[in-house]
This record gives sequence, structure tokens and C-alpha cells, in this order.
Amino acid sequence: MVPNADALGMSTASQTVCAWCQQPIRASATAEDSHGICLDCLPEVFSIPVESLLQMDQTRLDALPYGFVVLDERDAVVEFNAFEAELARMRREDVLGRNFFTEVAPCTNVEQLGGWVRRARAIGVDATTQVMFVFGFQFGRRLVDITLSFLAATKTVTLVVRETGSQDRDAAAGSDPDCKRSRAKE
Repeated sequence: MVPNADALGMSTASQTVCAWCQQPIRASATAEDSHGICLDCLPEVFSIPVESLLQMDQTRLDALPYGFVVLDERDAVVEFNAFEAELARMRREDVLGRNFFTEVAPCTNVEQLGGWVRRARAIGVDATTQVMFVFGFQFGRRLVDITLSFLAATKTVTLVVRETGSQDRDAAAGSDPDCKRSRAKE
């Protein structure tokens, strides 16, 4: 059973656009914008289902062309691949076991990310959403598309983080351009 968009604080749209390529996908009945994944981008984004990604060994996870982070039921980081480590300029071994929303990336503890995770956990059913977000790293801003997935059976959250190529963009849903992602001990 998949929760409806209202239950997770997400809106439906008058025009749904692809979260990856920003092309229109289809019209909808309400007046707000929403994102999905178009059929052209779907193979690139989800060529490997989240459940399968969770079964990969570290070498294969590190070869992924996007960031991959897994949080346990307490939001502690249990997986952090090489792409994400490079994007965040954080060492994997310094991030594992730390709370993602309070210690690793506190700027993500906003309604669209941390709030969505808390709501998905409270509802207790599998759910997925996409969010555009600006990380205000100390070394510069990075606009990313984040796909969050909550798997009720394991109570885990996966984040698939795809850099959009923009390095200094001030506006994205739910992001705080002044938020500095905390750095793990070096």
C-alpha cells in the first residue's frame, strides 16, 4: 500500500515534470508543481531497484555514478558510497554510524527531507519522493536531485543523490543556501 501524497505532505500538480531532465511528463488536476521521472530518464535513474542496490557489495556501490546513502531506523548512516563521499568531501569511515540529519548533513533536517522521512516512518509503508536541494558546502553550493525511499520492511531510508551540474544556485525546494554541511572528523 502506497500512502497518498497528502499523507506525506507532497502535492499533486497541474503539470508533472521529470525531476532529472525537467521535461513535462503529464498534466494533473491541481495547481501546484510536482516531479516524477520520465520514461527516458527512468532507466538511468532506476536501472537498479533500491532493494537490489542494498544487496550490492561495496565495490559495486562505489562504482555507481551517483551518491548512495542508507540510513537505519535511527537515521544513522550505514552506507555511504564513494560518489557521495567525493561530493560531500567526507570520508566514508568518518560518516558511518553517525546520525545523518543531526551530525552528517544537518542542513537536510528540513521539512522536505528530514520531515518527509519522519512522516514516512510514522505512516509505516513503502514510500518514495524526489526533491531538488542546494547543499551549502563550505567549499561552494551544489544543486542536487535527491530521491528518498523508505522501505517499511527494513525501516531503512535510502538517498540517491544526483548532482545537477549547477554549482551555485540559490533556489531549490526546501534548501537553506546558508546551511553548511557539517564535516566529519578528518
